[in-house]
Amino acid sequence: MCSLSSCECVRRGVPVFVDVGLAGARFGVDFGRYIRLVQRVSAVAGDVYAVVPDVFCDVEATVRNWKRWARQVGRHAKTVLVLQRFYEPHELEKYRDIIQDAWMAALPSRRHCDVYCLERPRLCAERVERALRVLRGVEVHLMGPPASVLRALGGVLNDVKSIDTSAYRKPGWRIATRGEDKTEYLAVWLRRWNTSRKPAKV
Repeated sequence: MCSLSSCECVRRGVPVFVDVGLAGARFGVDFGRYIRLVQRVSAVAGDVYAVVPDVFCDVEATVRNWKRWARQVGRHAKTVLVLQRFYEPHELEKYRDIIQDAWMAALPSRRHCDVYCLERPRLCAERVERALRVLRGVEVHLMGPPASVLRALGGVLNDVKSIDTSAYRKPGWRIATRGEDKTEYLAVWLRRWNTSRKPAKV
């Protein structure tokens, strides 16, 4: 995972996911600075996925950014379309004309517009699961899911291409991909960090 605020984990031969970060999505991003970051990462890592700058909780602005910048990002990396408000069916429909142009779709899984997923992990997991059913045939990345959401998703993780943040920083530097059994990969860590947690709110 690499963003404008933190990019210390780039290694040759290791897949890298480049993101604008929550601050960039909420307050805007300097696209020139961001594309230079994507270029630098691409010069080192061979397999780079980069978010086309999205706008927190704003589907229309995210779609506009995609149409404006996807081609430039795509010159240096595999493009990622962040599906803001993906849990609202009428909003998800607005991505229909562009989603097939993306290498991957990403679902925000730590904070939704109306929910902080650490506080409502079951609800966030249910939203992700519903979206995955709609997005059959689309490669999906989960952005920042807390461990409690991953635990609630269980075997549904096998329908996910990749995951970041809580899903890989504690157990190690690797990012779990479809080539691995993600459920097995996360099991030890989830037991270690979550068996003592209070029951999740529903």
